[in-house]
Amino acid sequence: MSNDAVPVELVGVRIELPTNQPIVLLREATGTRYLPIWIGADVATAIAFALSFGLGGREVAGRLLQKEYDRRNRGGPGRPV
Repeated sequence: MSNDAVPVELVGVRIELPTNQPIVLLREATGTRYLPIWIGADVATAIAFALSFGLGGREVAGRLLQKEYDRRNRGGPGRPV
């Protein structure tokens, strides 16, 4: 397994049917692969809000993933994203 980072772009926030669970959908920047990440309604709302005010998708995806990485690696109890 490679540790090489793969640049991704934020496609958007979607609702998965039939469960009505929000997901953030990432796309490989130079390829065709997609990565759905199941998120909570509060995170979905925050991302949609940021996108509606013109914050670029790449910045939102990077910040979201960095915050989650930091949260998981600080050693404290976490909550699902």
